[in-house]
Amino acid sequence: MGHLVNELKILQANDFVMYSQAHGYHWNVEGMLFKELHAFFLEIYEDVYEQVDTISENILKLGEKAPFGAMQWLNNSTIRINDGLDLDPVTMLKCLAETNAFLIDQLKHVFEVADMENEQGIANYIAERIDKHQFWNWQLTATLKIVVV
Repeated sequence: MGHLVNELKILQANDFVMYSQAHGYHWNVEGMLFKELHAFFLEIYEDVYEQVDTISENILKLGEKAPFGAMQWLNNSTIRINDGLDLDPVTMLKCLAETNAFLIDQLKHVFEVADMENEQGIANYIAERIDKHQFWNWQLTATLKIVVV
């Protein structure tokens, strides 16, 4: 169980980092596609933020305390994001797509650990998150094709 708990703590932190990234891009996006990207980033960060609670509850179900607070999340996170304040919309989309791809890989790893530790409920939840992040991958890459062309 200890291995799964540790993986969930890292996932929780990385999820919060992606939430912060998408929310920051939502605040700071400018340009011709402002309205569309502002709404798109909102949709992403709301979805990702909701998962912090569910991941935390899964940590608690396994008998551990759920980390909280910026310092704990920073210490547990393995994602480094571009949080520059002068990013153009294309860079924001590319950076968020990279973070999302990293999270997909991590979710697949956590799924394997949950499956190996016979935690089917957690594995099912993670499988649903993989599917959602693959949806975000499609949305982000499709948007980049429109923007870049």
